[in-house]
Amino acid sequence: MRISVIGPVLNEAAFIGFSIMSVHDHVEEFIYSVSPKSSDGTINLLEHIAKKYGKVKLLIDDKYDFNPMDQKAYNASYNDCIEESKGDAAWFLHADMVVTKWNDPTD
Repeated sequence: MRISVIGPVLNEAAFIGFSIMSVHDHVEEFIYSVSPKSSDGTINLLEHIAKKYGKVKLLIDDKYDFNPMDQKAYNASYNDCIEESKGDAAWFLHADMVVTKWNDPTD
């Protein structure tokens, strides 16, 4: 099964690299809807990871300047990620979540 990791991202530079690397070998791709107003280097970090390791696609748009209280915009960011995904399943892995143990269902 091919898994696409998706999620909205705003100012997640402190943890998103750890999150990506914790599942990198187990997923097909990472698709993030990124706010262009990220001011902590998140976009540069994700661009670097995409260039070095591949598998990372960024959707950067002003419409992703989301407020979690604006459910319509927040849901649209997820829907855009799902539309771009190539996997058989989409997994929301928040940018500050790190997977410490992976049980491969195919083993």
